[in-house]
Amino acid sequence: MVDKKRGSYNKIKKNAIRPGSLWPLVRQFANQEAKPILELTKNPKINAHHRKALMNYLVVRTVTIFEMFLLNEAHRLAKKDRRKTKKLFTHIQTNASIEDQLISVYSFTKLSDVDHVFSTLLDKKFLAEIKNQSIQYAPDYSYEPAHIPYTKPLHNNWDFVCKIFELRNGIVHHNRLVNFAKYSEIRNLIGGIIQFLMCSSTVTDQN
Repeated sequence: MVDKKRGSYNKIKKNAIRPGSLWPLVRQFANQEAKPILELTKNPKINAHHRKALMNYLVVRTVTIFEMFLLNEAHRLAKKDRRKTKKLFTHIQTNASIEDQLISVYSFTKLSDVDHVFSTLLDKKFLAEIKNQSIQYAPDYSYEPAHIPYTKPLHNNWDFVCKIFELRNGIVHHNRLVNFAKYSEIRNLIGGIIQFLMCSSTVTDQN
């Protein structure tokens, strides 16, 4: 259970807000970074140290894209419905908008915070909705330009995909570098997060 937060304003978080849809950012990341780098890691001739560095870069970048996308979605929904947003706070400051305070005090690289925020804003269990959406979406994943080919469907790969946040924190804060022995593991990890964002876009656009 995530506790309500006391309102606060973080200018750095505010600077992450972008006008319009964030989906082009996801598509650009998938096609210009994730897919080319994954192809490199699959090459048996690549130096082992270089392969490891590329994998760790992808883990960190993928979580960054996840955070940017959901932070902006939360900001949009909070601005649209301030009544629901108030339920996420014990106290709200008067020197910043409630949507700016929301993104300032909740973490969008922590699934418990993500679930709490979006479940409150959408009046539905967010992570459960993502899983259900994946079941419906799975046959059509391959038609999306951002999809990583042959990625295992998110709902069949959920626990593994959710480990990316722990892996990212280990890389960033504790210098614990990851090294996947199988190409399919790094592909399913990165591709699974992109599928999560595909499903998230559908779930949030319904409101």
